[in-house]
Amino acid sequence: MLEETKGYSLWIGGNDARIPTDGILLKNFCTKEDLFRLINSVAAVFLKYRTKPGRERLGNVIRRVGEGEFLREVFETEEKIRSQ
Repeated sequence: MLEETKGYSLWIGGNDARIPTDGILLKNFCTKEDLFRLINSVAAVFLKYRTKPGRERLGNVIRRVGEGEFLREVFETEEKIRSQ
């Protein structure tokens, strides 16, 4: 089946470091416009919770804050950006 709209899957927080972690599927299908809003939302929530500027990875922040809480704030922030 060929899709009409081009889209993307957005995964966040994974890494291939000494202790590899799987990423989290943030959204299975999003358009380019959705993608930019979601990336900005992830960045905003990351900046809110980081404790070591320039040295802390996104996956570590997600683990510390809690996956559910982090994702909830990302989607709330994305909704605020969308409504502006």
